[in-house]
Amino acid sequence: MVESFASRATILPRLLGDNATLRCQAPKGGIFCMVDVSGTGVAGETFAWTLLEEERVAVMPGSSFGKQMAAYIRVSLTADPHKLREAAKRILNLAHRLTDRRRHTRREKKDQSLSMAKA
Repeated sequence: MVESFASRATILPRLLGDNATLRCQAPKGGIFCMVDVSGTGVAGETFAWTLLEEERVAVMPGSSFGKQMAAYIRVSLTADPHKLREAAKRILNLAHRLTDRRRHTRREKKDQSLSMAKA
C-alpha cells in the first residue's frame, strides 16, 4: 500500500511540473497533493469549481484548510494511476484556458484604453 501511494505521489508533480502556471510538489507523506494554481489568475476555490464544471474533475479548494491555502487545490491520490494522469491532463487544460482568457481580457482592456486615448 505504501509503495502504491509513493508511486501515485509522483504522477501529478511529474505531469504538472513543466507548466508555468501551476506548481505541484510531491507530498512527503499522506494521500493528497497540493497544487498552487495562482499562476492562472484565479483563486483555488474558483479553479476547483471551474474544474468540476468544465472538466468534470472533483478536487478540494485549498481555502477549506485556511486562508493561507487559498491559492491551492487539493488532489486526492486515492484514485488509480490512470485516473490521476487523466485528472492532470484536465487540470492542465483548464489552466491553459484560464491563462488564455486572462491574456485576452488584458488585451481587450489595453485596446479599449488606447481607443479612449485617441478619442
